[in-house]
Amino acid sequence: MTRRLRILPATLTLIALTAVSSLPASADDAGKASEKRAKIQQNTKEALAELFKESPKAKELYGKAYGYAVFSNTKVSLGLTGGGGSGEAIEKAAGTKT
Repeated sequence: MTRRLRILPATLTLIALTAVSSLPASADDAGKASEKRAKIQQNTKEALAELFKESPKAKELYGKAYGYAVFSNTKVSLGLTGGGGSGEAIEKAAGTKT
């Protein structure tokens, strides 16, 4: 019985920590995420406009495509190389964004 009593507080602590860590993000975090999404969407519009301006064939292919993706790319190289970026992929028919 003593062993059960020792395990119970540890289990309750673990459950409490799990519950706290799964709480929704703060409004500030939601605002930052919303700003990031808006910036990505603006980047997508600008990139497509530039592409269509430079290549009429691209606009024709875009019209036939099931979907498209636009991503930014950042690369850093100081002895070690790293990179990253952000963007979105869009299914045209449903407007589903990833």
